[in-house]
Amino acid sequence: MAIKKIILFILIFFSILTIIIVVLGNHEPIKRIGDTNFYLIQTDGSNRSYVYYRRTDDFEGINEYQVENIYWNDSYLLLECHNGDLTHQSPEKAYYIIEQNVSDSEGVPWRVNLFKSKSSYERRLSILHLKKSEMKHTDAHIPWNPFVFLCEW
Repeated sequence: MAIKKIILFILIFFSILTIIIVVLGNHEPIKRIGDTNFYLIQTDGSNRSYVYYRRTDDFEGINEYQVENIYWNDSYLLLECHNGDLTHQSPEKAYYIIEQNVSDSEGVPWRVNLFKSKSSYERRLSILHLKKSEMKHTDAHIPWNPFVFLCEW
């Protein structure tokens, strides 16, 4: 009889745990980019990842192209993106250089430069003395995490 009670307890425990994960874990996949206030978020249940800035009570979108790679240091984020249309042999590419920790007249703590040509992007990297090989890197993959609701925002 004691074994039946233990088995029943285990079944009830895992059933409740599953319900909690399903109910509370229904969030957008998210990954923080280093120690910055920028986050990689997959929206609308798609596999398309975009960069957002975390304000005190909200997230603000930064880019309109789907992220492939992100490089960053204490001053800059570099985004290598495409338009999400992978049906063509060469989807439209876009490159972003985001300067962090700046403040404009509206209080926006970043400055975004969008480049549609790789040569313009690389020329700007050279002017800023930025080398991707000296920066931290992540791709657009966000690992699945059923406990995302427990993560520190």
